[in-house]
Amino acid sequence: MGSLRSMFCRHAMCRKFIIICCAVVNMVQSHEFYDLKPVKLGCEIRGIDIGNPIPEEVIEQIKKDVTEHRLLIFKDQHNISPNGHVRIGRWFGDLESSFFTQHPKSPLRDIYRVSNDGSEGLRAIGTTSWHSDCLYLPKFCSYSIFHVINVSKEAETDFVPLNEIVEGLSESQLSKWEKLWLVVIRKEVRVDHPLIYSHPESNKKVLSLPTGFVKAFAWDTGDGTKFLSDREGSTEIRNEILSVLKRRLEDLKYPHMWEVGDFIIADNQAVAHWAPPSSQKPRTEVGLRVLHRVTVAGKEAPERKYDSFKEKDEL
Repeated sequence: MGSLRSMFCRHAMCRKFIIICCAVVNMVQSHEFYDLKPVKLGCEIRGIDIGNPIPEEVIEQIKKDVTEHRLLIFKDQHNISPNGHVRIGRWFGDLESSFFTQHPKSPLRDIYRVSNDGSEGLRAIGTTSWHSDCLYLPKFCSYSIFHVINVSKEAETDFVPLNEIVEGLSESQLSKWEKLWLVVIRKEVRVDHPLIYSHPESNKKVLSLPTGFVKAFAWDTGDGTKFLSDREGSTEIRNEILSVLKRRLEDLKYPHMWEVGDFIIADNQAVAHWAPPSSQKPRTEVGLRVLHRVTVAGKEAPERKYDSFKEKDEL
């Protein structure tokens, strides 16, 4: 490990001049381990091969950067094996793979394999709505980590930040949404999540987007109890949330066009994503698309680490 750290230090010294030049034109944010180029959401990362063993201090820096930037897009990663993908996932905690269906061509149990060809991977995954992975779990996943294996002509995944949606709400809308809970039901198991909650690392207010697993909404009374909205009321609430999302997508959405060698670490509780319909165009038309995903288990159930009722009383 000492020689590995020494190698990184020498690499850092060689890059100082480049870092200074880039800083002058405000194009790249850099530190001694790699370069970060801001994009519409998150940063592109260059100058590091995470398929090789790297020092613990570099791993810690990557984790800090994921929290700060929410989406890290590592470019030119041609050396990440399936075992390496799983190893990188474990930097962030235990992996969660108990909930998903395994495709026969998935190389490992912890790797979810999707494709536009059913013989190569699971089709039409994540295409129905914007979502954060594993919303139906009591502690839904903290990170989603993607590795593109084959790139089709229209291989796109879209991402949207969740804090900015909350920050864009009117005062009255925020007050209303902070009293709402999602009632999530999958395989007859019910889980309730607050619609707006505190991100476990940044403490910023983030949003739980309603997916098809959200069957109803519940109102928080402020005294520790909740009451269910009826079907008509739940439909109205869902439409309101999706209308706000649609309105904000124009200025917030980051469409990522996959390139060979792309590897993305996404903060699953800070950004939502979806695969647009173009991702499922036939292989004969656009070529083969194969994407591997590893999900990291959540460390805590979503919660508001503030008293929204008290905040309103103090206004």
